[in-house]
Amino acid sequence: MNSWVTATDDTYTFYYSCTEQYPICYTNVTCFDSKSTIARVDATCGAGCAYLGWTGIELLNTYFDNTYTKILNDNQYDQAFFHEFGRNFWFYDNKLKYTSNDPIVTGYAVFMRFMAIESLGLNGAPFNGLDFNTFKNQVWHLRVTYMADSTLNWTNTLGIGQGVPSSGWGATDLFASFCFYLKENYGGMNWVQNVWKKAALRPAVNTTQDAVDNFIIASSQAANVNLVSLFKYWKWTPSASAIDYLNLTLGVSEISTNITKTIMYPNPVKDKLNFEYELKDIKIYSQEGKLIKNYNSTDSIDISNLSNGIYYVVALTMNNEQIQNKIIKE
Repeated sequence: MNSWVTATDDTYTFYYSCTEQYPICYTNVTCFDSKSTIARVDATCGAGCAYLGWTGIELLNTYFDNTYTKILNDNQYDQAFFHEFGRNFWFYDNKLKYTSNDPIVTGYAVFMRFMAIESLGLNGAPFNGLDFNTFKNQVWHLRVTYMADSTLNWTNTLGIGQGVPSSGWGATDLFASFCFYLKENYGGMNWVQNVWKKAALRPAVNTTQDAVDNFIIASSQAANVNLVSLFKYWKWTPSASAIDYLNLTLGVSEISTNITKTIMYPNPVKDKLNFEYELKDIKIYSQEGKLIKNYNSTDSIDISNLSNGIYYVVALTMNNEQIQNKIIKE
């Protein structure tokens, strides 16, 4: 129990480091002696439940007991209370929440539970029959599946509260998947600890478009890079005013090499270069600009016979968007 309490204290501190706000203390109800509570209950609104922006978490007795047992026997921490802290530390209804079919409030909690566990260096417990890393990787990979399907865009997924069809995961998980990419490519945990603070400074929203713009702007400010082209590449819908604002404050956006960082892997590569989704008209150029090889549509290529050195890969997505990346052949 001491290990669990320490983890909850550290999670509370982590969320504060990302928001610089504390949940409102619901005195003598869910807050005693200025300390938030986690209650074991016979019934609640799901596996767990928590007040938005206030102290207080309930865990269904089965999940409460399982959390305790997994810590005791396996030193593994169930994701439920990390997720519910994401509700206690949600302060952005008037900044980021969509006016209908919103995936962001829960999407924030989905993403931040992974970040809390990672930041604290804890071992995650299995979730719904999946070991924790498989669970995390499935959520991470949703952006890749989304981008591989030319019929999908923001309007028919996040915009209507829908996830990637047939993936088994919802819109909240898809939002978390985009956040994973932003975290990994634009500053690591520093991005996580700044994006919500930047969001808190944005104007209150009147429409879903305002909420979309606020997230794109806050993400760009946390990265200190104009990310309009990245979000357009992801088939999101920044408004003209958001584009103008970021162009003025962070410089005109261009397709950045950051966009292709995780499309081709591994890098450096010895033999097989994989693509996250199928590409076509794939060309490999030498560092001097000479065309070395040309491939038709595929999701991987064998470059084992190339000499060691630096090459450039230029290809098209199935949507005819150009992708280019520098690779190192070992």
